[in-house]
Amino acid sequence: YSSSMKSLGNKFMHLTNYSVNKLNAEYKPNSNGKLCQGHKWSLKALWAYLSQKAVRTDLLWEQIKDVIIKTIIA
Repeated sequence: YSSSMKSLGNKFMHLTNYSVNKLNAEYKPNSNGKLCQGHKWSLKALWAYLSQKAVRTDLLWEQIKDVIIKTIIA
């Protein structure tokens, strides 16, 4: 990511949609869904990575569910 005015013309820089980003020349596919590599990680790989970084994924998951419930209620 860059906040430089020069990057405004790069239509891939500011998007996270996979169907758009996979067309980017710099896109790196992930050939193994269990590994944290490339630009698209599986949720299982992300959870493993976060666990290695001492992130409490059980607490994180509860917080995510809480946000979803509050969003639906609002």
